[in-house]
Amino acid sequence: FILRCPLEPAQADMRFFNKTDKAKEEAMLDEEQAANKTEADGNDENEGDKDDVLVEDPTDNRFAEFIHTLNYLELWCKPLPRQVWEKSPSPCGTKVQWMSSLARTGERRGATPSDLVLDLVYVVLLAQLGRAFRTELNNDTFVAFRDFIALFMPIWFQWNTVGHFLNRFEQKDALFAIYFVGNILTMALVGISAERCGSATLREGCSEFAWSIAGTRGWTVLYQLYALYYNPKYFKAIAMYIVPDLLTTLSWIITGFMPAGEACGDVINSCWAPFISFWWLSILFDLVRFYTPMIAMRHLKLIKSREEAISLNINLLAERHELFIIISIGEIIAASLASEGAAAHDDADTDDSHHRFLEDSHASGTLSPFQLVPLVVLIAALVKISYFDVAEHPAPTGSACRPRKHAMSASPYRGLAWVLLHLPLNVFIVLLGAVLEPLKLHGSFPKVAQITMCVCLAGICAVISAFDLLHSGGGLQLRRVSKEKRVAFHLICVIGICVLPTAMDYDENPLLLLGLVNAVLAVNVVGTMYMHVPGTDPNDAAIRAMEVTSAPDTTTNKLMGADEE
Repeated sequence: FILRCPLEPAQADMRFFNKTDKAKEEAMLDEEQAANKTEADGNDENEGDKDDVLVEDPTDNRFAEFIHTLNYLELWCKPLPRQVWEKSPSPCGTKVQWMSSLARTGERRGATPSDLVLDLVYVVLLAQLGRAFRTELNNDTFVAFRDFIALFMPIWFQWNTVGHFLNRFEQKDALFAIYFVGNILTMALVGISAERCGSATLREGCSEFAWSIAGTRGWTVLYQLYALYYNPKYFKAIAMYIVPDLLTTLSWIITGFMPAGEACGDVINSCWAPFISFWWLSILFDLVRFYTPMIAMRHLKLIKSREEAISLNINLLAERHELFIIISIGEIIAASLASEGAAAHDDADTDDSHHRFLEDSHASGTLSPFQLVPLVVLIAALVKISYFDVAEHPAPTGSACRPRKHAMSASPYRGLAWVLLHLPLNVFIVLLGAVLEPLKLHGSFPKVAQITMCVCLAGICAVISAFDLLHSGGGLQLRRVSKEKRVAFHLICVIGICVLPTAMDYDENPLLLLGLVNAVLAVNVVGTMYMHVPGTDPNDAAIRAMEVTSAPDTTTNKLMGADEE
């Protein structure tokens, strides 16, 4: 399958401008100016002498075009949707269908610097949650997983809420700069209390955590109302997000006033019941928020036409989720480079004993870093290849007629499942980095850490296989291996990873377990790459798909709803 790759000669898009090129361009400009002058002289003869006086052309907008090229921050501009739904002829035939305005303009927008800087705050938050998880893992495994998931979910949902809002509304003006600064400050407050709330030895910051999450969500609601005021046409489309966000904000505020922390003690008992109930109620509101558009449009019929809705830039949404995966994979890389600082050696009982210092030291554990670090980094590299290198990348809705469709282009339900599956995927990746760090620090790898690592890796493989199921192939066999066989292969790899920690105890030889895990992951990656190679005659398959799409009555339904095989 390697030899099948098409080889095409590479051509440079640009090169240095030499004297010969300059002379040719000057000659072309002279010819063009002479032609324009001849044409102007002919017009003057026809018009007579009435045009002898030079009059400024009122349509000359060169200055406005020049201003448009300048990069500056406006004080205020109207918050308009970044993309909308439009009716246009389908690229699959003559049928007119709804498509995103991005399909017409061909605009390709990526993550902005504001998005990237805000993601840095989540890097710190994930590191804090990982430290809290490691602290509790050896004490009570169930409590460690429960607390990590309970803290991670509101943080991830808040990241999604901000991302979806900026996907639809983001202006380069002072007001949105203030919104960005507010997001940074409120998420910093979340970070102050996240680790203290997740540690069973403290439990002091849970109320502050709930209020901080309420502040971040309320800040976004404020700007949603601002966008709603200037876009009455999309009142229902914006309001269907504001209502669940307001409920979530109110629920988190009430959660913060429930007895917790010092009032109830470190042990979870009946005193914590109201706090825990409102906590999970808030998370439930976040889950409902994902289903609100489908409920409003498909069941309640509140939005009767797509003209009243605002489309998502699914390219940007997919890129944002990919960036969050990169942040999570960074936790694995950080785990491989972590070692204890001088403070930890002076007082091993202090809470600072698990803090990271990116410096190499053989005293940090009994294992040689030259043996351990490559194996841990290799796990991160194989996870990256599994997720990114054979992943499906979406195109703007209605922009092309392709048999293979991303889940977000295939149907709303598939797209929603694709987005929500990133929640467990990020959980597995962050937990993987959390359990690997003590191995680098102390050289020990207890049984519970071995099982946790293998469960996380198996979960990663299972979720990535589920992504493949969600994408639609328009009823065609586009890959060399069918979807059913691909899923069966991934299932075998998942079972193989889960069996490894039950075969023996690797506490005295953790490098053996890491080597075996990398071997299974490598088999999974190589097998996936082979199975994703196009079929024996992909060109004919694509032609048949395009012929099928020429029928306006069946094309859209088949490509939007049918499975790949």
